[in-house]
Amino acid sequence: MCSDSPYGKVVYIKPDHDPRMFTPVPRHTKAFNDKFKTRTSVERTHKRLFIDYSIENARSRSNMMRFAMATFAAVNIHLDAWVKHTNFSFVDTFIKAA
Repeated sequence: MCSDSPYGKVVYIKPDHDPRMFTPVPRHTKAFNDKFKTRTSVERTHKRLFIDYSIENARSRSNMMRFAMATFAAVNIHLDAWVKHTNFSFVDTFIKAA
């Protein structure tokens, strides 16, 4: 297939060894689905770190402070997952104690 681009004709070639089309783990298999779940969970974690906690926008000059902020964000992400998993609620805890 050729295109009439302003910088001349370009020929697009799709190789037979394209890793996007021909993955090392065959698509629609359990192994592929497990690998894809891992990838999406990592992307969700990165979203929490970089967008929700915005650790890149912090005004820090030292690597130690950046590392500390990333660690605090990771601990918060872990605590959020733990609270969601256990259905923990401070409101229920205080009502039972009273």
